Amino acid sequence: MNKMNELILGTLAGVEKAVIKEIKLKDPAATAHRLSDERVLVENLSEERALTLSTVLFIARVLGVAELEAISVKRLRYAIRELLSRTFKPENIDKLAVRAHIPMHTFSENFLEKIVAREIKRVWKIDCSPRATRKLRAELYGKTLYLAIEVKGALHQRSYYVYKHPAPLSPIVACASLILAEVESKSSIYDPFVGSGTTLIETAKILENVYCIGSDISRKYILCALHNSREAEVEIDLFTADFKFTPIKNCDYIIADPPRGIRMKSSNIKEILEKLIKISEKIVSQKLILITPYVNIVTKIKTELVLEDIYVVKSSGTKLRILLYKSSC
Repeated sequence: MNKMNELILGTLAGVEKAVIKEIKLKDPAATAHRLSDERVLVENLSEERALTLSTVLFIARVLGVAELEAISVKRLRYAIRELLSRTFKPENIDKLAVRAHIPMHTFSENFLEKIVAREIKRVWKIDCSPRATRKLRAELYGKTLYLAIEVKGALHQRSYYVYKHPAPLSPIVACASLILAEVESKSSIYDPFVGSGTTLIETAKILENVYCIGSDISRKYILCALHNSREAEVEIDLFTADFKFTPIKNCDYIIADPPRGIRMKSSNIKEILEKLIKISEKIVSQKLILITPYVNIVTKIKTELVLEDIYVVKSSGTKLRILLYKSSC
């Protein structure tokens, strides 16, 4: 049956819970649940509100849903043909790109794309090309098939991100961290490794009346963050400093994406993480939000902070952890 008020939201693996929490913040009447890694299904959320979500990669409007008795070429072809026949042909589209998603690997994604493309040509008389800008998504979860037309894609690309960092943090990960940590409005948040400013810019954009403070050892990146914040039309306070000697004496939250990468020595990583945690013990009144791939190192560090939760997120081929530490004070 076709439910015209359903949307499929694409996101990063591990961010699904944050997407659902953000949806409820946008519209308490909406209902959402995780379909699989990287996918959330939402009902009763308008496309306009969906487009304001900060934790999604794309939004696709569900055209139809089919329950299959078995997974076979014949049954898939018939179900796709029926769904397309019952759906109005999209206007002003002369070409479509087909994208398949089958998280349980019960069928070939490439083969499903070919089947869907043939049926689109047969039923809608529209040609399909992988280079087309508009996308139709065919997603198979067990024996449930969804067809959805993409409303908007590449939502992770922020127009403010003009001055770049060599090891950038995805804005989706930054937003997910803030939402999962339940950062409160009218609080203060400090980023001691501000880089190009992503975490604080996203904080200022999604939360009201939060005092955002950032520092970096590199003056170059302070200027980058300043330029990007102006592009985003948000206010953040920035200064140059080695985080080990930060002048900040107190704040509600620290959010940190410390240096990472293949050029980092494990001894340096451990030293940075130990110092960050010790500083957080002294100045944080609410939570330390730590984003790092080095979970085996950080969880062995003794601390007065209370580790509340760990979330695993996959971003650009890297498995990051979002660790939420609560102040013991």
